[in-house]
Amino acid sequence: MSETPERNEWPLRVRFFDGFSSQPTLCLLTLVPSEGKTGVGLRLDRAAGSPDEPLRSFTATQIEWPDAGLTRIAVIRFDDGSQAQMDGSDAAALAHNLHAAGYRPPTVHALAQRMAASWRMLLLGTAACVALTAVVWLYGVPLAASAIARVLPVPWDAQL
Repeated sequence: MSETPERNEWPLRVRFFDGFSSQPTLCLLTLVPSEGKTGVGLRLDRAAGSPDEPLRSFTATQIEWPDAGLTRIAVIRFDDGSQAQMDGSDAAALAHNLHAAGYRPPTVHALAQRMAASWRMLLLGTAACVALTAVVWLYGVPLAASAIARVLPVPWDAQL
């Protein structure tokens, strides 16, 4: 089993789709830490080309990162309609390198990832949804019905 790389600049092999062609371009993805708390950018270099000329570069605001879980295929989406895909161990390396580079998913997204990765969190979330549904049904619906009945015109009530 291969180990996950420890360095942020380790290039990951990806298939880049430019959004116009169905043919992928084999590329090497390098993470580029941004200044401050703006996130993590990336640079794509052709796997067979010159490393001096990047194929594309994206800032943190142009990137939609995949979930941090261990998935078969990780898809990174960009705001121009293009995307990069990677398989198995490279997807795990991406999750590790993103964390090492300082990327943190938005709060709600992070909560959803934790809930999806843990049976305990999944059961807790399900129990909370069931409890909320019961409370709304038992107390919210009668309160809403009485509020509507108070503002409903009498002739409409008589017709019902």
